[in-house]
Amino acid sequence: MDKRDKISILLLIFLPIFFLSGTLTSSRTFFMRDLTYLFHPWRSLSAQMIQAGLVPLWNPYEMGGMPFLANCQSAILYPCSIVFWIFHFVLGLKCFHFLHYTLASVGFFLFARKCGFSKMVSFSGSVLFAYNGYSLTRHEFLSVLGSLIWLPWLLIFSIQKINKKNISSLFFCSLSLTFSFLAGFPQILLLQIIFAFLFSFIFTSFKSNIALDNGKFGFKQNILDWLKILILFLLISAPQWMPTLELLQNSIRGGHGISFSEAVTYSFPLDSLLGLIYPFRILHHSDRFTGEKFFWIWSAWWGFTASFLILFSIRSKYKKLITLGISLSVIGILWSMGEYCPFFEFFYEKISFLHLFRYPPVALYLTTSSIALLMLAGFHSIQTAKLNENFRKLILLLLTLSLSLELWFYSKNITPTIIPEYYHVTFNAIKSILKDSPGTVLLSNKVNSQRRLAGMSSQEAQMRFRAYLFDLTNLPYRIKTINPSGEPLALNSFQELYQTLASSPSIEEAKPLINFWNITHFLVEDSLGYGWKLISQDKDLKIYRNPEALGFVFGLEKKETLPNLERERFEFFVPKLLKMGRDKIICQLFYRLKHMVIFTTPFYPGWELYCSTCNLKTKKKISTFIFKNYFTGADLKEGDHMLYLIYRPLSWKIGTILFILTISIFILLAVGMHVRCLAQPLRY
Repeated sequence: MDKRDKISILLLIFLPIFFLSGTLTSSRTFFMRDLTYLFHPWRSLSAQMIQAGLVPLWNPYEMGGMPFLANCQSAILYPCSIVFWIFHFVLGLKCFHFLHYTLASVGFFLFARKCGFSKMVSFSGSVLFAYNGYSLTRHEFLSVLGSLIWLPWLLIFSIQKINKKNISSLFFCSLSLTFSFLAGFPQILLLQIIFAFLFSFIFTSFKSNIALDNGKFGFKQNILDWLKILILFLLISAPQWMPTLELLQNSIRGGHGISFSEAVTYSFPLDSLLGLIYPFRILHHSDRFTGEKFFWIWSAWWGFTASFLILFSIRSKYKKLITLGISLSVIGILWSMGEYCPFFEFFYEKISFLHLFRYPPVALYLTTSSIALLMLAGFHSIQTAKLNENFRKLILLLLTLSLSLELWFYSKNITPTIIPEYYHVTFNAIKSILKDSPGTVLLSNKVNSQRRLAGMSSQEAQMRFRAYLFDLTNLPYRIKTINPSGEPLALNSFQELYQTLASSPSIEEAKPLINFWNITHFLVEDSLGYGWKLISQDKDLKIYRNPEALGFVFGLEKKETLPNLERERFEFFVPKLLKMGRDKIICQLFYRLKHMVIFTTPFYPGWELYCSTCNLKTKKKISTFIFKNYFTGADLKEGDHMLYLIYRPLSWKIGTILFILTISIFILLAVGMHVRCLAQPLRY
């Protein structure tokens, strides 16, 4: 790497300042969409747990309780998430954005240089890869952004694998895949594996024009090396994929997966194809650049300059690179079209993994990544044209400036910004609930579906909008709710029970289930009748307390189930002692007869119940069962019982052991190789 390479990398490091709407150099920050709905709550809660010295294995505050680390979009094991553990969310977000857009552009620059392209060509390709419409509009979707940037680094190590065939290159290929997976969006990982495998296949199976030494490396060796890479990836990433697989099996995406109608949600329409070049031609979305709807799902624009350069790739000598780029870009577009593509339903029926993914436009990642490759070839063909040298340099400089300015202009104001207090303010409704010792909070369907606020200033409406969410935005305040959050990995048991609650014709008929689920607070616009206590009102939002909620833990006669009975018709027992933790519950119950104990925690693999009576010093493990298809129950004999319900997932334990063993073996191999090198005599 010479001095000019270092200058190019330095320029790339400063580019995020210009492309991120000034948020890196001002106090304002991005908001709305998934930053508000998902990633601020997840990152904030995980940071609080880690700062308290806890491993964030379980999230008791979302949808009645569900695995936390196993939800890969929480990205708890992703190394770059550390910025949210160190800084508050707004500053952590700025660091996260700066780091990832820099890694994306610098990685692609080094990859292009490794392939033999000039500094100017490599610089332009890196700008397009990092700041095309697909990459830039994903700054709100942190799991996608965290995943997509690792492709050029994977390709760099793939080239190392082709050239040297050493174990360190295989390891770093696996590590790149691991980082992409840990960032939280497996669909991107799948697309990267497809892209990188085809890239290495083409340039190892046939003689290439690109600056790679293929030597004796062929198709068979390439297959064997990719098998090694994938096995290493599975071993290194085991602490994440094993709990995630367990969650997937118990979620609404397990079994047969999602329906075809859900799998093709927001398919890319044919009449918006022009929007890939000119973003203002993306149709059917009246608020394309406001950030609240789904403009970003269809965004993959790369601009007129890149399209012009792609045309010149046809006369380039890199024929296989062009074939690969065109093929993958077409596949990405057809895949993204979903229901509008005549072949998609056929492939959906035949290829099972398609049943796990929503939003076909995610596949536009293949297209934009391929376009960056094609632009390299087109730029190179102009650079090698028979022109006056000074004139050629001027053209290259103007094209680079045109490409950068065009993408910068498109990036302006595509997402609204807001004051940083948006993420840190404690709303009145939250203050009122926290003061009243909440159990579980429920937001009424009416408030949940009609959260539009008229008659306010823009900023006040934006702030109030977040205050009304109360599905995931409650997480930083550690308030438990059962409102669905749009989370694709919701537990099957939760989905069924919540549908029972939501389908109840009246609040009176839903009251038995509300009591069993320990719903202590109800947020509603209407007035409630007997059995509810109004504790606070925040403008049109009323907060009621339910004094009949049974609690997080209660005892029940064995003959009782969950019928449509009023509370006074059956006998229940509250614990003498109750201590609640994020992944444990400790309680003491005294029974004169045999009874059941019911925990409002969902029945899920990894929860273990232990009991010690006053006469025993050791803890005894007790078998549990699922009560009413959701709750965790156990049978107890008469007597005084101290109960410990603890979350200890076996999948996490096994995955961690596999990771430690794999890393230990590689460290020993590296040390052994270093010792052998030192033992060899010097040659003069």
